Amino acid sequence: MNEKVERRKFETFDALKNEIGNELGISPWHTVDQGQINTFAEATGDHQWIHVDVDRATNESPYGAPIAHGHLTLSLVPMLISNTIEYLPRTAGINYGLDKVRFMAPVKAGKRVRGKVSLRNAERISCLLYTSDAADDMQCVDLGGRRI
Repeated sequence: MNEKVERRKFETFDALKNEIGNELGISPWHTVDQGQINTFAEATGDHQWIHVDVDRATNESPYGAPIAHGHLTLSLVPMLISNTIEYLPRTAGINYGLDKVRFMAPVKAGKRVRGKVSLRNAERISCLLYTSDAADDMQCVDLGGRRI
């Protein structure tokens, strides 16, 4: 069962920025069940037996059970964060990217995960996407698709 935790709310960008270097909270637990693993396999086309063949994974894998795809575990991060904090001025959440991601341990089907949310940095970006028709013609595109 997934518990309900009171989310920490940030009313302004400055309020959020004041928390740089701090832990903002710990998310509720989320159970990664076999149904979610199977749905992820369907969505991505990754039907590797170690994820979706329960009998074979139980008998042949070194984990003794099916495991979640690493990218499934990674895809839970936005949910874990949004279940922990709320940035009230936000109109849209955009994934800016990742620098270093490692899958340090498998998540077996039926096990629980949660996130520990810390703020390393906060900066406003005025651009959603940089695009170019030529290497020397970088353009900034806003949320509406307009070049700015």
